[in-house]
Amino acid sequence: MHVKVQGKLRAPSQYFCPILQEVMEDPHIAADGFTYEHRAIKAWVDRHNVSPVTKHRLQHQMLTPNRTLRLAIQYWRSR
Repeated sequence: MHVKVQGKLRAPSQYFCPILQEVMEDPHIAADGFTYEHRAIKAWVDRHNVSPVTKHRLQHQMLTPNRTLRLAIQYWRSR
């Protein structure tokens, strides 16, 4: 589990972008079902047609904001 300390709280591993290995600010869901930092996955899909996690072909390049995760991360950061 990756952890990064924010005050005395540790970030859950799902708050980290699989590409950047940093806590996300603008999480988006890709066609593979994984969530990534928007700028990182946007740059990835502009150059590749496979998932950065599974290496399987992405069925589309649409990115969907993960608002629930974004709110959870914002709440974690505010504590």
